[in-house]
Amino acid sequence: NSAPGEVWKEGTDVIATYNFPGSSPEDLPFKKGDVIKIISNTKDSNWYKGRNSQGKEGMIPAPYVQKRKEVHLQKMPWFHGRITREEAEHLLVEKNDGVFLIRDSVHFQGDFTLSIAFQGKVEHYRIIAKHNMLEVDGGECLFENLIQLVKVAMLYCLGIQNGDMSLLWFHGKIKREDSEKLLEPWTPDGLFLVRESANYPGDFTLSVCHRGKVEHYRIIYAQNKMTIDEESFFENLVQLVEHYTLDADGLCTRLIQPLQKKGDAFSAVQMDDFEAGGWVIPSRDLQEIELIGHGEFGDVYKGLYKNQFVAIKQLKDKNRAAQAFLKEASVMTNLRHPNLVQMIGIVKGDMIKLVTEFMGKGNLVEYLRSRGRSVIRKKDQIDFATDTCSAMAYLESKTLVHRDLAARNILINADNCAKVSDFGLAKYGDFNTEGGKFPIKWTAPEALRDNKFSNKSDVWSFGILLWELYSFGRVPYPRIPLQDVVVHVNGGYRMESPEGCPAEVYQIMLKAWNLDPDKRPMFKDILVELDNLRCTTV
Repeated sequence: NSAPGEVWKEGTDVIATYNFPGSSPEDLPFKKGDVIKIISNTKDSNWYKGRNSQGKEGMIPAPYVQKRKEVHLQKMPWFHGRITREEAEHLLVEKNDGVFLIRDSVHFQGDFTLSIAFQGKVEHYRIIAKHNMLEVDGGECLFENLIQLVKVAMLYCLGIQNGDMSLLWFHGKIKREDSEKLLEPWTPDGLFLVRESANYPGDFTLSVCHRGKVEHYRIIYAQNKMTIDEESFFENLVQLVEHYTLDADGLCTRLIQPLQKKGDAFSAVQMDDFEAGGWVIPSRDLQEIELIGHGEFGDVYKGLYKNQFVAIKQLKDKNRAAQAFLKEASVMTNLRHPNLVQMIGIVKGDMIKLVTEFMGKGNLVEYLRSRGRSVIRKKDQIDFATDTCSAMAYLESKTLVHRDLAARNILINADNCAKVSDFGLAKYGDFNTEGGKFPIKWTAPEALRDNKFSNKSDVWSFGILLWELYSFGRVPYPRIPLQDVVVHVNGGYRMESPEGCPAEVYQIMLKAWNLDPDKRPMFKDILVELDNLRCTTV
């Protein structure tokens, strides 16, 4: 159902929550779980005109469907990745009881370690991954993922009181004046942060924006409870923040949006989020036809879903690899563009499956190599370039950085439409990242040197993709050993124009390969140039 007063726009995807057989020729019958695209609204807010996956159109009742919701990543600021026991102890040894972190296990591959400060020491607990679940060694609780484990640990099992010290809204020991400087430039009502109290050691302060000002509330910590008004008491900061997020309860406003502490954090997503968003589809509705490839996470099949050909990525491991798999899926729930491969849904079970639209002609690099100059026309090339750039301009408008743009990640459908795929590395905004292996020949110099990624580093990769496109699938830098590519590029070397490549396209490549990211064009500007070329290419 739509929220009160909400009107679904044209193009909105809704999912059926009940069967609807239809009662007149104008109706569009559907079954529970069917996905329908809204075409238009009507004078009656209870009815919309919709189109199903087979292209049939008709009237649908709003109370029988719900809007598909975006699935967002949840931050895991407490996850420190691969650090040693000694490094964990160095971070925690002088912290208050209950401050914790989770890290990769050094001795047991695939497992994790929970390290907690307690009475001046650091205790370590092995988190065992088995049978697609997680458990703390010696404990009785089983968890689907680390987020679930930490939530339960913070509220119940481990008695952690200050574990929330690392949460995104917690800014630690900053002054009142500094909190106001952080909050005042933005000042939407309900923007908030939590900090340690400067005047009352052991207490905290909630700072929240309201009507252009910043109000401060002392959070009193007494008898192992936390309170603002000495009427409502909470076990920890997490419970307190959750309470005032739902209800102002005496504050100037309820807490609406946390002001996040700066710094990139690990993130995760839960299967429950996909279910709540209407993205889980029944496995009985999915039929696997044939194996068509092997992806980063596992096998890829051609399949059938409600009389529609689909691609099915499946994954057997539900732990670390599953998180990367689900992160890609969560990014796809946020995206709607004709040149992006569309996600259809997720299948739960022992084997997680990601279902997307089927792209019958495979990836661009194989398409180019298998057909060559005798089949592929200049019109096809400029079409593929423009399709790809259109998708990237859309991602740019959402400040989403792809990080792995290359011809191998562009798929072609039966109508020769190119679509960008593989969002496993995608992230929002400009950011730095630690470690990771990236394709050297496609990755911008600043990303290789400083791990700094942005939409402008994607522009560099797009220049390489254009070179692949007009060289009919050749590997970039064909005469330079891989280990020498970075030195050559930083020294000013640029690949020559491929044979038959229009001069205007080669100029786009050169501009994309500027060493200064700020001097590279934006995708929206490249798209204008390519659109003009498309109009004059036959």
